Amino acid sequence: MATADLDDWRSMYELNVLGTLRITQKLLPVLKRAAGGGTVLFISSTAGIKPYEGGGGYCASKFAERVMARVLRLEQIGEPVRIVDILPGMVRTEEFSLKRFHGDAERAASVYDGVPDPLEAEDIAECVRWALDQPDTVDVDSIVVRPRAEGSYTKVFRR
Repeated sequence: MATADLDDWRSMYELNVLGTLRITQKLLPVLKRAAGGGTVLFISSTAGIKPYEGGGGYCASKFAERVMARVLRLEQIGEPVRIVDILPGMVRTEEFSLKRFHGDAERAASVYDGVPDPLEAEDIAECVRWALDQPDTVDVDSIVVRPRAEGSYTKVFRR
């Protein structure tokens, strides 16, 4: 935090917090008018549950996003809208790690070194599909999903 780049933080907040707010504000009225209602689905992160060193800006933005989902759920009680928050842990995607390490491909790849079967984007897509497939009367509040090898940020099994 002592040497954090303000522009990095601003970018994370713009995307994860303000971007989520903008989309939610635009789509919520449409979802409420839809036959049977609709679903607002957040993809936050386990970084919004527990912080880790070096992740101050990202964790703070994901904590904020997680709180937004919870507040929205409270504010929409009685409306025909479900609010779902999916919180992935370690997911191997080139884009996330490359962005995190400012294009350093070697450092980005090292995050997954020796980790058997980290989650893939398709695993998160399956969580989304499952949550959306529930009956309209079922509101899946949150899904925390991690690979078996990840107990926490500080406890990851590596071969």
